[in-house]
Amino acid sequence: MALEDALDETGEAIVTTTATNRWKWAMLLLASLLCACQPQGMVGIPQIATLPRKGVAGADKASKMALAGVQHGYHYYAYSNTQAITPMLKRRHIKMLRGEVAENCGGYSDCPSQGIPDTVAARGIGGYWLIFNEPGGEDGYSTEGSVYQAAHDACYAMQYIRRYDSQAKFIVGYYNGLEGTWGISRYASQYGLPSDLSQIIAGWHLHIYDGSLSIADFNAQLAMLKDKVLTFKRDVVDTVTPSAEIWLTEFGTLMRRRDGDTLWCDDLEQQAGCQCRFDHVDNNTVCIRYMQTLLGWLESAESPVTRYYWWNYGPPQPSHITEASWRRDVCYGSLTDVDGNLNALGRAFVAFGSTSPGPTATPTVATSPRVTATPTVTTSPRVTATPTATAVSPVDCQQCCQFCDCGAAPTATPQTPVSGPSCRPCESNSQCAVGERCYYCYGALGWRCVRISSPNGDCTKCRNRP
Repeated sequence: MALEDALDETGEAIVTTTATNRWKWAMLLLASLLCACQPQGMVGIPQIATLPRKGVAGADKASKMALAGVQHGYHYYAYSNTQAITPMLKRRHIKMLRGEVAENCGGYSDCPSQGIPDTVAARGIGGYWLIFNEPGGEDGYSTEGSVYQAAHDACYAMQYIRRYDSQAKFIVGYYNGLEGTWGISRYASQYGLPSDLSQIIAGWHLHIYDGSLSIADFNAQLAMLKDKVLTFKRDVVDTVTPSAEIWLTEFGTLMRRRDGDTLWCDDLEQQAGCQCRFDHVDNNTVCIRYMQTLLGWLESAESPVTRYYWWNYGPPQPSHITEASWRRDVCYGSLTDVDGNLNALGRAFVAFGSTSPGPTATPTVATSPRVTATPTVTTSPRVTATPTATAVSPVDCQQCCQFCDCGAAPTATPQTPVSGPSCRPCESNSQCAVGERCYYCYGALGWRCVRISSPNGDCTKCRNRP
């Protein structure tokens, strides 16, 4: 899929670990925005959990990355002024460098000859570069040029970038055969590149949507994703490029149809089976549970994925729902609503994980979604305490998002606290003891009651119990 027409071309400065004050400001601003956007009566905000692998397609600016709780992103064009954002050269950009297609240098979107040197000047050498978007899809090698042309184009792009960045790290969009006899290594020497593929590229990137057009069984959908990733690692990475990284640059839910139907949910009159469409995602937990199922495995020790990017940040536009393009697909699985505010799925994404949590202060609920006060900057860019959920009253809990620790539902029998995880199967938080939550433990365990403070560690304990 492609987004660059809707993305900022100025290369807005992004937060880095050395930009302490900007990071603290962004996180505090995010906390205020999240709180202000909640229904009246809700006093809690989701925990911000940034994880080294976690990213979102389309979150390519400082403000978007802060709102989504991610530390890295990428552009769909050849420019970036920070190591936190990876630039991309699509096939059409490579044709521009070859002189086969005219550039339009009113911005960086269609001006790779300017974007590449400007990127190196802004962020220095040794940065990541994405080669291709979808070689078999948008880039068109499956209908024109095949692996032969893809190999030549990849080599041309890499040698061009190395004129400016001798230590560039290339993450190449995988196309069947690029790693083989008629792939990149066969023609690399013609472009002054090493013939050993492992010395040319740093990794591969993939788009995987297997099983996401319709959702029936979470474990079955997860199995499809795992099979694609692990088979790729076995057949390509381990065999040809053993040290290569794997980036999942697009994945997630496009849930556009029911089993056996075509484009069912592209008709806004259709309601059933469209839980991940922009107008339904706040009203159910199906899409959230699906996302958490996939992220749970991608963050596990079994996953070889170095970085992953959920499709997509948004915002969705209802007028695009019947358009046969990436704009239609933004209407499914978006983390933001039509106004650009985090929806229920976005809040779940932000809260996922347990490392490097953001601020957990409880701001006063504002009457407007705008921030009305300047937050105080603390002396530390990170909060290292283990995140905990914010408790709210049973009354407020009726309006509360699912990430608040509401305890037992008003009609449920009170539970007693536990010293360790109960590990009981569950479908909702109300079925768990005080201090526990219903959490997806990947694999055969499925959804289990584990402690709020240590869900991942408790999943391991549950798995090891006799």
